[in-house]
Amino acid sequence: MTRRVTPPGDGTAEDDYPTLVQHAVSGYVRGQAVFSLVMGFSAGVALWLFGVLGIFPAGRTFAVFFGVFYGLMELIPYLGPVLGAAPPILVALLQGDPLTALWLVLLFIGLQQIEGHIVAPMVFGHHLRINPLLVILALLVGGHLHGIPGALVALPLAAVARVTVLYLRRHLVLEPWGTPTAAALRTAAAADAIAPPAGKAARTGLAAATGPAVQATPVRRP
Repeated sequence: MTRRVTPPGDGTAEDDYPTLVQHAVSGYVRGQAVFSLVMGFSAGVALWLFGVLGIFPAGRTFAVFFGVFYGLMELIPYLGPVLGAAPPILVALLQGDPLTALWLVLLFIGLQQIEGHIVAPMVFGHHLRINPLLVILALLVGGHLHGIPGALVALPLAAVARVTVLYLRRHLVLEPWGTPTAAALRTAAAADAIAPPAGKAARTGLAAATGPAVQATPVRRP
C-alpha cells in the first residue's frame, strides 16, 4: 500500500521507500540498545567506584546487578532513570545511612545530566542520522504532547520523517507557480484545434434559426 501512494524508486533496495523506513526503525532499535548498554555500564562502574571508595560498600558487591537493572530501565523514557536509581538508594536507606543515599542521589542526577545532554544526542544522532539538537527537541516535544508514550515514539517518528523528506525530495518535481505543465499545454492545443469549427457551426446554426437581420429605418413625417 505504501508503494502505491509514494513515487516509485529506481527498483533498488537503496531507493525503495518501505525498505528505507524499515532501516530507519531498525536504526532506532540499535541506537536504543547501545544507549541502554552505555548507561547501564556507566552506572555499574560508578557504583563500583563508590564501593571501592567506601561511600557505598554494597556497590562493590552488587555493581553488576545495579548496572544491568539501570540499563534495562533506560528503555523507559523519563521514568526509566528514576526507576533504575531506586534499588541502590533503597539499599542505602535500609542500611540506615541517609548520607550515602544522598550521595547516590547526586550520582544519579549527574548520570541523568550526562545522559540527556551528551549520550542520548550522540548515540541517537549517529544511528538515526539526525542532528543531536533535533534528537533533544523531538524528545521534548513528544514528552510534552503525550507524556511517556509520546517520548517513546518521538525518535522513531523523527527518523521516518527524515527518510520521507529525503525520498520525496529526490522523486517529486514541483512545478513553479504560473508555469503550465506539459499535460496542460497538450490540452490547450487540442482545445484550440477543435474550437474554431465548433464556434463556426454554432454561429451558422444561430443565424439559420433567427433568420436575416432586419434593419430599422426611421420614418419621416410630412
